[in-house]
Amino acid sequence: MEQTLAQIIRREIYQPVPQAVQTAAQGVRDRHGDGVAAILFYGSCLRDQSVEGKVIDFYVLVEHYHNIHKSWIMSTANALLPPNVYYLEVPDDGGTVRIKYAVYTLNAFNRGASQRTIQSTIWARFAQPCILLYARSDAVEGRIVSALVKSITTLMKLTTPLMATTFTSKELWVRAFQESYRSELRAERSDRPAQLYDHFEMRYEKLSKLCLIGAEQQESQPQTPTRYRNSSGKWARALTQTRCVVRRFYGKFLTILRLVKAAFTFDGGLDYILWKIETHSAVRVRPTPWQERHPVLAAPILAWRLYRQGAFR
Repeated sequence: MEQTLAQIIRREIYQPVPQAVQTAAQGVRDRHGDGVAAILFYGSCLRDQSVEGKVIDFYVLVEHYHNIHKSWIMSTANALLPPNVYYLEVPDDGGTVRIKYAVYTLNAFNRGASQRTIQSTIWARFAQPCILLYARSDAVEGRIVSALVKSITTLMKLTTPLMATTFTSKELWVRAFQESYRSELRAERSDRPAQLYDHFEMRYEKLSKLCLIGAEQQESQPQTPTRYRNSSGKWARALTQTRCVVRRFYGKFLTILRLVKAAFTFDGGLDYILWKIETHSAVRVRPTPWQERHPVLAAPILAWRLYRQGAFR
């Protein structure tokens, strides 16, 4: 199964992208030089195949944080609470390309794709399609493909026990995305998980059939979706439910800490975060002059205001 999944991933990660995305990737490499081991492109710009009026999302993978951070403080912060998030603007064809990128080590990225981590940050995000814009070597590419395959199998294994006795591929993936959002204080609308699935429906159907071998249950009507059996025992179900509850509290706590860190990680960080939340939730919060001058101290206060106004679900 994993070999087949790896073949699918290798075909996906080398799909063509707009020239602006290539320009953005080169801008990141120019900023950090040989410290960059790989660059992954994901998110709404990938889904829409358009960057106009948007911020391009990258994951920048490195061997060691000190390879790209000049400050030991930033390297330590990245190691203790990954990722560090940065913002970059690059000129392109008379305009400006805007990039937001998260920095992880290859080891941390691989750990985040596995069942060993309580967080869903990596495996829920990278079970979705992504593009490998740059890999320093074949060995680095292989590690990334392994992590992407692992993300898919982790999502399946940690979501299946939550499902009803029988379920469809869409029900499984939508539930997985919902649980991920609940653990990250994501400012997303309630129909967002279903939209993510519908955008790449054929892909997710194919992955479900590969990963849920032996659980398939044919329907009597040929036009109805394939249903799968949930053979998880009651203890597996209870353990998975408990893990989800823990993930929600733990993930939300980490989200607040990351908001605090993001406020000083890149220039304009506070304004970017508030803009991003507003675009997803329509909740607008204006920081006070004091909060603009002291974004680190203000971040928890603003996070609480946003939560009270319904920006986070």
